[in-house]
Amino acid sequence: MAAESRGYFLSVSGSVRDRLMRLNDLALSNGVLAEWIATMRLALERLETEPEEAGDPLFRMKHLFFTNYRLLVDRVCVFYAIHDWERLVIIKKVVPVLDHPLEGMV
Repeated sequence: MAAESRGYFLSVSGSVRDRLMRLNDLALSNGVLAEWIATMRLALERLETEPEEAGDPLFRMKHLFFTNYRLLVDRVCVFYAIHDWERLVIIKKVVPVLDHPLEGMV
């Protein structure tokens, strides 16, 4: 039996967590909570299992040993960074785009 690879640890700052909570509240009040939860679940699962393949690389921070990426899932853009050798993903920003019902609300 093949060994199961362990996933990446996802790190979110307090300000990003607060923004996500605000977006959750707005999704509920705008009647799109189920869609929002499905989108975020898919994005987070991809970041936890395959972050390098999930998004588009933007730039490297060579001295900090991180590469920055952008992932677009169902009109939600997630900006994140992956550590070069640790299994660590830092979620930097979540932004609804492209006429998403929550675009521009936070």
